[in-house]
Amino acid sequence: MFTYFLFFTLFFMCIISLSFFKWDILSPNVVILAVYVIGAFFLLIQKEKWDANIGSVTYTIIVAALIEYTLIGAVLTLRHKARLSRAGSGSSSDITENRLGNKHELVVDKKIAIMIILIELIVTFKFFHDIKNGSSAIGSFASITQMISLYRNAQSTGTLVNGLSSFSKVGYVFMTAIAYIYIYILINNIFFDKFVVIFRRNSILYLVPIFLFCMCSLLSGGRNPILKLIMAAIVINYYFLVKNTNFNFNKKIKIIFKLFFILAVVLILFSQLRALVGRTSDYAFVDYISKYIGAPIELFDLFMKQSAYGANSSNIVWGQETFVSLWRFMGRILDSDNLSNLLVSKNWLVVNGFQLGNVYTPFREYCNDFGILGIFILTAIHSFVYNSMYLKIFKSYKKISLSNEIIWVIFYAYISDGIFYFSIDDRFFQFTLSPNTLFFILIVIILIHTKGFLYFRRIP
Repeated sequence: MFTYFLFFTLFFMCIISLSFFKWDILSPNVVILAVYVIGAFFLLIQKEKWDANIGSVTYTIIVAALIEYTLIGAVLTLRHKARLSRAGSGSSSDITENRLGNKHELVVDKKIAIMIILIELIVTFKFFHDIKNGSSAIGSFASITQMISLYRNAQSTGTLVNGLSSFSKVGYVFMTAIAYIYIYILINNIFFDKFVVIFRRNSILYLVPIFLFCMCSLLSGGRNPILKLIMAAIVINYYFLVKNTNFNFNKKIKIIFKLFFILAVVLILFSQLRALVGRTSDYAFVDYISKYIGAPIELFDLFMKQSAYGANSSNIVWGQETFVSLWRFMGRILDSDNLSNLLVSKNWLVVNGFQLGNVYTPFREYCNDFGILGIFILTAIHSFVYNSMYLKIFKSYKKISLSNEIIWVIFYAYISDGIFYFSIDDRFFQFTLSPNTLFFILIVIILIHTKGFLYFRRIP
């Protein structure tokens, strides 16, 4: 019964949130509720196969945590509006006119762009060599798909002997930063002149590094970096829509339909890539997607039914699952193998012969590390961080330099997976709070502010 209650409650909350936030469809509060509605929908589809019956405790925790998330967002939004009103800021239409009169094509110096491609080709070759060596140390393989599968499985189980070299790791973060900068550049240029990407020869110089980044991501068995880049592209495109057009209700409705179309394409792509990255599942499309989108809610329910609702006393460090990346980093600094090789061990569950996996929504990590109170504390922090950043970037009309604007938008787009994935797994505390994120943003800041790297060409 609570399975149906959960879906309809979340759906009702999502509609209320859309109304309160004036159909701001990429507001963190709206996105969080929307992804949970989608997750609950897939859970309903698979209810009979999984024998799913959400308990009252799970229902109460999910609904209460999401209400808390939205209320914090609402309070921050109201405070932001009051602050703008007191400051006497101009209306959004005034800002629109100012922005539309300030159109720039972003261009990377051609010599630098070619140099970046050459560097990334070297990194890609080294990356492939490391993956091949790592897989060879585990077993034999007859194809790239088998090589990727061996490497990915060993990495996830902690049995990988030869991993990526420091050169490949640093190079991959560099490739990530370049991919996000170039995505921003392409979207900016397309937005102000739809034909600029087609007819400008240097556009290919932006597309090649993005392709190389995606190729290296697939080589390591990961689809998430590519999905994350797609999410970032959606956020960046939405930013330009909000800042540069009369974003009325009709346009927002059109965007919702476009997002549903993009979601369908992404899910199909996600399913089709499973063989390429060495995942041998033969589930039908809906069953396979449900495993990733709907199953985490069911797994969290099973966890709550079996747990004592308190923090796990067997953790070797405080916040072991929630802050796993930070603890691994500390392990490397302290030369501690126990910390640097820290694994998040979650049971892989099979229900009625169907593999649900081992991803339990973010609430499982929070509860396992800090108890039920931890769920609400960490959810509140998550809401505060994302809503504050969103309001600062999307809703602030303070004039800042184009360079700083680019940096802020790219950074928010980079961490936006934290809201898109919130019904599936925690991304913010586990992965965003890591040295890689700091390294990523430092590269972006250095490149954007490097004289001669990026210049603006006025579009008439």
